[in-house]
Amino acid sequence: MARRKTFSECFFEAIIEVITYLPKQIREICEKPAGYLKLAQLLIILFALGGFILLLLYTLFFNNEFINPDIFMTVIVGLIGTIVGMFFSESAMHQIEQEKKELEQNVKTKEIDMKSTLRLLDELDRKQHKFEDIISQHLKKYPSKKK
Repeated sequence: MARRKTFSECFFEAIIEVITYLPKQIREICEKPAGYLKLAQLLIILFALGGFILLLLYTLFFNNEFINPDIFMTVIVGLIGTIVGMFFSESAMHQIEQEKKELEQNVKTKEIDMKSTLRLLDELDRKQHKFEDIISQHLKKYPSKKK
């Protein structure tokens, strides 16, 4: 019978998975120049979200007097504004447009390569049929002598 894992073992395995997963994802994000922009945006968003969580936790646990919820609403609106501003920034849109052009160019190049490959395959097929016809004519003309 298999031994059940304890909570600490499961937690440790989860932490190891996260530690190995994050570098892979960061490498995948940063493969293209626009990836660095996306990574910077992600870090800024995480920093703003982390600041909000710290402010919320401080207010809940260490501040005994009641705080006006307007502070938290202001932080939330600022966080949303940061996310939207970063997502729709001009440089991000420019990078996306560049990547789209590169992708279209790659598709056109591959399409041209495929057409030329198909043309060559058709030509080889025609030559093979022509060669088979010549061989069959020679076999008819010069039958083999069996003993």
